[in-house]
Amino acid sequence: MNIGKYIFAIIVSLLVSQKTVGQVDSVYTGEPKSKGDKKKQAKSDRFKSIQDKITYGGMIMPGFYASQYGNVFYVTANPNIGYRLTDQFTVGLGLNYSYTSLKNRYGKYSQSIYGPGAFGRYKIFDRAFLQVQYDKLNQPDYYSGN
Repeated sequence: MNIGKYIFAIIVSLLVSQKTVGQVDSVYTGEPKSKGDKKKQAKSDRFKSIQDKITYGGMIMPGFYASQYGNVFYVTANPNIGYRLTDQFTVGLGLNYSYTSLKNRYGKYSQSIYGPGAFGRYKIFDRAFLQVQYDKLNQPDYYSGN
């Protein structure tokens, strides 16, 4: 076997199998976007406009790996949008999508799992929060024949 192929596969997997997460700065901290004005504003005055109350974020995570069952490729995406009701409490909606593919000597298997979700997030203190989330996911049922 060619060792160059293995080194190439390891380098590509390290580059591709990374998770990407993105949120606006004030999603978790509840701080206004302009940090210079933070001390001048009262807490109740921080989120006067609708744009200051909207939060958004999500995650995209592609990857692949080799296991004892075969080669696995997956991609997961979870965008979300929320509305800040108070300085501490945010509610929102999101979408969930996950694709997995397994390829081995017996053939190829793939599935998609997807669906909407809702969440409630309570900020305990700076950079820490509690979150409750409900997801309604559609997953293929291979056992009942449907």
